[in-house]
Amino acid sequence: MHRFIVLCAALLLARSEGASAQAARDSAASGAPGRMCHRARPKPGCAAFILTNFGGYVMLGTAASGNTPLRAVVDWGLMANVSARNAIGASVFVSADRDGFGAGPALRYRRWIGRSASVEVAVGAPLAIGGDRYKMETGSVFGLVKWSPNHWFAVAAPTGPDPRAGVLGLWTDILPRR
Repeated sequence: MHRFIVLCAALLLARSEGASAQAARDSAASGAPGRMCHRARPKPGCAAFILTNFGGYVMLGTAASGNTPLRAVVDWGLMANVSARNAIGASVFVSADRDGFGAGPALRYRRWIGRSASVEVAVGAPLAIGGDRYKMETGSVFGLVKWSPNHWFAVAAPTGPDPRAGVLGLWTDILPRR
């Protein structure tokens, strides 16, 4: 199962790279009203956008292995702007630390508070778990609240069944920008 998740993550990363290359070739159309965008923006600039996030959390306490309490998270998905200030969508995440990993789907809501600033809420559940000491269980529900002052940086606070719930996360959109 671990190899399957790693393979899926590699394929999604390769797809993300292909999408960014396409965005570079078609930069004029990517921000046109009613179009799919590679950089998140509210309506009327984008009808929908590709979500490609990478982030890390500092966890409370120490990992079961006694190592540094850091967790990396990668998220890929799609969001649709349902109005000029609201977007909804879904993503697939992979979360990993030295104790193991979890992967699964998440539902997302984004409230635009400017041209690129936003507040986002996500709820998800890992459907695949790897590692003997990983603290999350398959099917357990987690939440995330994220504030982004611009399109490439965010501060997030995750919640969930992990007793070492994160206190701070730093995120960035991993598609390169022009």
